[in-house]
Amino acid sequence: MDMTESELQAFHEHLHENNFQGQWEKHESDSKEPRLEPHRWEWDDIVASLNRSKDYISLDDMGPGSRRALVLDNPAEGIDLRGPCWTMLTAVQMVIPGEVARAHRHNFEAFRFIVQGNDSVVTNVNGEKLPARTGDLLLTPRMAWHDHINNSSEDVIWIDGLNTPFITDALHDMHFEEFQSDRQSASHESGYFESQFGTMQPVAETPTDDTPPYRFPWESARQSLEMAVTEDNHYDPHNGYFLEYVNPRTGQGPVLQTISLRLQLLQSGEETQSHRHNNTEIFHVVSGSGESTIGGKTYTWEEGDFFVVPPMRWHDHSVTSSDDVILFNITDSPIFDAFNLRRTESKDA
Repeated sequence: MDMTESELQAFHEHLHENNFQGQWEKHESDSKEPRLEPHRWEWDDIVASLNRSKDYISLDDMGPGSRRALVLDNPAEGIDLRGPCWTMLTAVQMVIPGEVARAHRHNFEAFRFIVQGNDSVVTNVNGEKLPARTGDLLLTPRMAWHDHINNSSEDVIWIDGLNTPFITDALHDMHFEEFQSDRQSASHESGYFESQFGTMQPVAETPTDDTPPYRFPWESARQSLEMAVTEDNHYDPHNGYFLEYVNPRTGQGPVLQTISLRLQLLQSGEETQSHRHNNTEIFHVVSGSGESTIGGKTYTWEEGDFFVVPPMRWHDHSVTSSDDVILFNITDSPIFDAFNLRRTESKDA
């Protein structure tokens, strides 16, 4: 076709002026798509920064929805992102003695994995006070009212996980409301939501798969892991003994609509096989120490640390401690599963 470069440029300008663009046009961003980076966040740094926040931050002076929480940001350059990945926000929240994190609700799914808790710390979700004991997992479904109060004399720390980036950046949807007062009243007896599931359940007028407010006690989760080892069940050469929290309403995972939560037990001296997948994984080291090779770089970690494995990075884990390692695993795999898009590759395949 006989066309000069200036004529082609003029044609493209005409398209752009009329809010069109040719699919054939090559954009600089097509070849320079920023990639998320693997990273490790050290527990000691997290706690030190949260402790410093006591000198500068009062929740009473902060805006709606404020929490004493540190968001784990991905260090990759050239990205506009709040959180460790494109689909999930992970933060570490501290509630100091006597502090109230005011009641609100939003259309984000959320969970809390308690790192340091006790019987005097309460998360009120839709009217039931859920105790926040060390190792417990608490669910906050979308649009559930929730507030937190620390009635103890010790600082409390937990992991906050939400699907905020997926909802706001991918779907461009956000709904947030403050409660009419700082705290909800307790409209349900302790154990109410747990009583709705199990071998006897209410006859639902409108069946739903939505995740309910729920508390998974650490004692039960740890017992399930230990049983898997004893019975040599659920072993995965890439992940060790690998269990998933399930939605109590359905008895199946994932426990949230867009986030799967798992526990992994790696035995002392274990080295997992390398694999990769297109979903992101965020890890919290519950106990033990070791190292992970992610995309060719080795990251050492110990109890309390966090690290992220971005999509399609080869990775494996090795245990360096004399004790077994337990990892809390957060992943966005349900999003990929919903559209039959999840891919996994193994080097040993």
